[in-house]
Amino acid sequence: MTKMKIILLGSRVSAGYRSKNYTLFDTFTAALAAGSVNTTSAEPVGGARSVTDANSKISITSGILNFATGAVANNGVWYTALSRQAGRTLLATMTLASNAIGATIGWDASAGSSINDAISFNSSAQNLAVRAN
Repeated sequence: MTKMKIILLGSRVSAGYRSKNYTLFDTFTAALAAGSVNTTSAEPVGGARSVTDANSKISITSGILNFATGAVANNGVWYTALSRQAGRTLLATMTLASNAIGATIGWDASAGSSINDAISFNSSAQNLAVRAN
């Protein structure tokens, strides 16, 4: 099972680095059963989650977005489109199961397909790859 704890997309940090202005900050607070994550809202800030989950393997439990074993290629969670902006930052924490092939996080214009601009973790090859469109 692959688990994602936090997705944080911040557009800027004000002087002194104390206050933050988040465009998207999803802490996965509300528990949701597999197959019911689609169209739910990011918590506490952000748009609706758009989920591709061909065989109902994506759930939220204990503040963690879970991708259960047996998920189909290109299953994933997408958020409202954001345009490029200087200083926009993406932070995420992922935990891969020992039998996971890998995980990808990044930017793309099409939900449900391979992510074009991405950071990929491949556990079987033990490598990290950055893919730019």
